[in-house]
Amino acid sequence: MAKTVLFSVLAYFFITAHASHALVVTLNEEMVSSAKAYGIEHSKSIPAVLHDLYGVDKNDVFTEWLLVRSKWYKLAALAARKHRHAEHISSEDQAQIVNDDALQIDVIAYGRKLDFARDYRVEIVQAGRVIEPVKIHADHFQNAQTDKNSMRGFPCCTATIRSYFEYASIDPAQKADVILKKNGRQKTFTLDFSGFK
Repeated sequence: MAKTVLFSVLAYFFITAHASHALVVTLNEEMVSSAKAYGIEHSKSIPAVLHDLYGVDKNDVFTEWLLVRSKWYKLAALAARKHRHAEHISSEDQAQIVNDDALQIDVIAYGRKLDFARDYRVEIVQAGRVIEPVKIHADHFQNAQTDKNSMRGFPCCTATIRSYFEYASIDPAQKADVILKKNGRQKTFTLDFSGFK
């Protein structure tokens, strides 16, 4: 009996420790519940809270940074939004997130004209392999006027470059470089997947 209890305790700690060192691809019910509870608890400040947890190189205003939108992230964000409207996540929405086969990685960039991000490309390099996204899309937003009264040298526009990478193509337990490219220029973000649920 004592050996069984000891084995169960050791197995629990081994499984828990092992799972915490990799991006979670398959969410169990406990993880789904924790993501939804987290979103509800932080519903008023969820974008800022998640950006702190899942943002990479978010150091300065007007510099490119990266956001990892994992399944856990998406469930927490959706739970927060639903909670603010006194609603709950539907089983269909939950299933769509949990069963998604692509990891969404967003790069937030800044520029001087509205469609500046059209030529950006994003790829992952991991263990010497180049991994291309299965889909990429840029959303553009204008933050300020571009007329003569706008401050010189400051970007007026923001873009979110959304890239989707198949979970099957990446190793969630290994570090990777996310490379943002445009017109011969590139910026590299080093991503440690073990830091994300």
